[in-house]
Amino acid sequence: MYLLAFFIPICAMVLGFVLNSVFPFGDKSALIIDGVHQYLGFYQELIHQLGQAGDFWHATHALGYNFFSVFAYYLASPFNLIVLFLNRFLNINEAVTIVILLKIGLTSVSMAWYVKKRFALSNYKALPIAAMYGLSNFIVGYYSNLMWLDAVMILPILAYMIEEILEQKHYKGYTLVLFYCIFTNYYMGFMICIFATLYFMALTILKKPAWKELLKSWVGFGIHSVLAAGMSAVILVPSIYAIKLTQAGNEAGLNFKNQIFQPLDDWSQQLSRFFYESFPYATSGNQGSVNIYCGILVFVFVILFLLSRKISKREKICWSGLLILYFCGFHFPLLNLVLHGLHKPVGMPNRFGFVFTFLILRVGAMVFSNMEEYRRKNRVVAFSIAIVVTIILAVCIQDELIWVTVLGLALYFIIWESSETYEKIGIWRFEIQKEQIRKLFYMLIIAEMLTHTVLSIAHMGAANRTVYFDWKKEVQTLAADVKEQSGYRTVLAYSTLRNEELLYDMNGSTFFSSTISQDVIDSLYRLGYETGKNRYQYAGSTELMDALLGVKYIIYNKDMTVPEYYKKVSETDHFVMYENANAISNGFVVQKDLTEIKLQGNNPFEVQNKLVTQLGFSELYHTQEVTESINDKKSDASSYTVTLKKGEHGYIYVPGGEPNIVKIDGKTFWASRCNNKMLDLGYAETERFVDISIVGQNHKIVMGTYLEGDLNAMIKTLTTANQYPDESGDVMVYSKQGTYLFNSTYQEGMKVTVDGVEKQVININGFAAVDIEDSYKVLHVQYKVKGLQMGIRISIISLLCFLLLSSSHNMYTKIRGKLKERRQ
Repeated sequence: MYLLAFFIPICAMVLGFVLNSVFPFGDKSALIIDGVHQYLGFYQELIHQLGQAGDFWHATHALGYNFFSVFAYYLASPFNLIVLFLNRFLNINEAVTIVILLKIGLTSVSMAWYVKKRFALSNYKALPIAAMYGLSNFIVGYYSNLMWLDAVMILPILAYMIEEILEQKHYKGYTLVLFYCIFTNYYMGFMICIFATLYFMALTILKKPAWKELLKSWVGFGIHSVLAAGMSAVILVPSIYAIKLTQAGNEAGLNFKNQIFQPLDDWSQQLSRFFYESFPYATSGNQGSVNIYCGILVFVFVILFLLSRKISKREKICWSGLLILYFCGFHFPLLNLVLHGLHKPVGMPNRFGFVFTFLILRVGAMVFSNMEEYRRKNRVVAFSIAIVVTIILAVCIQDELIWVTVLGLALYFIIWESSETYEKIGIWRFEIQKEQIRKLFYMLIIAEMLTHTVLSIAHMGAANRTVYFDWKKEVQTLAADVKEQSGYRTVLAYSTLRNEELLYDMNGSTFFSSTISQDVIDSLYRLGYETGKNRYQYAGSTELMDALLGVKYIIYNKDMTVPEYYKKVSETDHFVMYENANAISNGFVVQKDLTEIKLQGNNPFEVQNKLVTQLGFSELYHTQEVTESINDKKSDASSYTVTLKKGEHGYIYVPGGEPNIVKIDGKTFWASRCNNKMLDLGYAETERFVDISIVGQNHKIVMGTYLEGDLNAMIKTLTTANQYPDESGDVMVYSKQGTYLFNSTYQEGMKVTVDGVEKQVININGFAAVDIEDSYKVLHVQYKVKGLQMGIRISIISLLCFLLLSSSHNMYTKIRGKLKERRQ
């Protein structure tokens, strides 16, 4: 049975992948959304970090970042060891996909184990419940977020361990399972802790222990919950310090800006997500979107649960109350925020939906365990109400495919009714016995989940794997053509994936992670780069910023407009690499106090001018607003004409939302291929006119121009004798007294010594800086994860306390048992 529970969901997923032409059945990748944009790059970065001689917890890629925070949030699951092992034989994409399938199979197994242990269900009853959990819309929709799957997989086991606390006074299993949940992904761990508290509360209400026993149980539950969190402190404490620097950390907490009872979505729309035709969301901008489908029988489960005479009123109130509470969490903003651990999710709403799925299937398991008690009247009432409710919801949301769900419910009713009414049924030349009819009912549930999963995966689509991996070979070929120079960056001018530079093991300037410092995002946004709440991209960079951030090599797609001011190095079938002679390695010295730098301005040109003046130079850009010359109302296009003087380099900035299409001298730029708000007009060897057409905008744009000679003179002044003399990572500087500004981001825990003397590291708008004196200096950078030592100490102390409590409990049990034997 457990083998079937394991392989049924895997087979369903694989069949869906086959329909989507996923490798090896085609040229597509099973990973979508964050799975392909974020996690593939992180796994490649993990391999890089393990193979380098430097500090494991700090990464120099992507402008430098705290790798520990990425590890803690994305990579802490022990299943990732399997990814690393498989990557020795397979591409990282296939290695991650196999581990996802493994986790989904084990999720189904854990649910099967739970319902068999808790409700003593037969194999035929446990298997459909397992399939309903393992192939629920939450898993099928969010499977690419594989670091969440550990919590979904372990939840049924945790629920059983919580029940063991009250029934057997066993705390050990609960503590270890909760520790695993928090350690593997502390974000989902928060939701698990909320569930554990509510679940334990419900169980204590059901058990009705004496006050003394109740107090003792809650004290034990609290102590062991704290111990589980304490053993996870090695992850939690450093992560708390890192989260404080992120936008999510700054926004976390109770937010009363929204009305407490303002619905996130229409309740009928949310309930209709139980219909067969409700495909899962892989991503959604609507906070009320839910992935709760786990079979069309759930309405029947709830009704039969309420009609049961064997289930007490107290049980009905407790489990119905929990279901209502979590469903209200989908609906009301304040409760939604609380159940998310006080953090509003972005792009993937209602991430605690797997808890609701588990609870409603627990109710279904209770119904299955008492199927014999339900008479025809109960069955008719339950299915009739379920069908009527389904039709009403379908009318409310105007669902034209409602007949699929209604027919499915009718078929379930006919089979169940037949199994209770007839000893056998003759169909053509075959006779089906009563027991076989009942098995047919359970098999139909599995078939429903299988077909729904296959259709869902086909509906969600797949990513183009060939492009990613063929391009990876080409990019790595280009990188091999130039000798790697420490302190410089190599970037992709256009990334198909958000973390594509990490996937190609490039020291670039693009990063997509929930652990990014908000200071860095804010600074890069003001400077003109494409950014989001948890990402920054190279798109939107200028020649000035390329120089300051040490961008030495830029790889362009051949169909992109390539700037004339960079030198061509090499090319492949799809790419061409250019060299930036003005790139500054590592950083530069400024003879000014940088602590008061404020990147302010109405547009990126003003902000970059502000930066230049604060570095000790005159303003670089000459800016002007450009008014449209023609407005074509039919195509919603605005036309502009600007003039570039001899020796000038120009850019345009489009205020407001990113326009749909921009054309410069007839060349089209798409928003999906670059930052359409900040575009390069090129260099003018002689005076020339530039024609600009913008679709979706009809207001003024801003042009910034500068003389190439002015930029070259500034870069020459900033350039110092910086280099890496060896593999130690030291920076050698010969300059006047001033502040050395690194072109890498500031991280709490950074330590810089100047000629062996430790200096305070300064945070300059998200970038690191250190004061130096007038002489030949050697800067040595080290990184120490803030809070890691404290976390290790707390984890060790918590582990020792847990072992002590466990051993003392075992000794107490043995002594108590011997005393009972003597009395007898």
